[in-house]
Amino acid sequence: MYQGTANFSLKDYLFINLTVNTKKYIAYAGATLVICLWFILLFMKGYTLERQIISTIFIFIFIFLSFVVAEIITLIKKLKKYPHSIGVREFIITKEGFQTKNLEKNEAIFFIWDEFQCLINRKKFWLLKINDQQIKVIPHAAFNETKIKEITQFISDNIDI
Repeated sequence: MYQGTANFSLKDYLFINLTVNTKKYIAYAGATLVICLWFILLFMKGYTLERQIISTIFIFIFIFLSFVVAEIITLIKKLKKYPHSIGVREFIITKEGFQTKNLEKNEAIFFIWDEFQCLINRKKFWLLKINDQQIKVIPHAAFNETKIKEITQFISDNIDI
């Protein structure tokens, strides 16, 4: 059994939620390219090729970053509805499954290993994927630094892929 406590901050919440779902960003990039093409066809016919390329790059960056900012605002609104997503948590990893406990509300949620599809080991987190929409996060900071590799092996052994 491995047990540890860590603070899941707003920065961690935003980073995980913004980097996990890359399919959205592919769609955002595609939509942005279509908008850039539309701008070229409508407004930049008389421009030189160099000016068209530079203008398109700036338009792409502006529109793509607008999509990302909209995503961040959506995540912050979601966090206001569900503030229990951040805060101090206790993590317990056993042979039966994984439990997370919100220490402020004294609420615990238990997941058996069969519920998880895969383990994604990031630099500071373990991401346990339940399905395409739901991922549980365990920060490495909750555990002793010398046990990280051992816990990673333990989790990957218990998840049937």
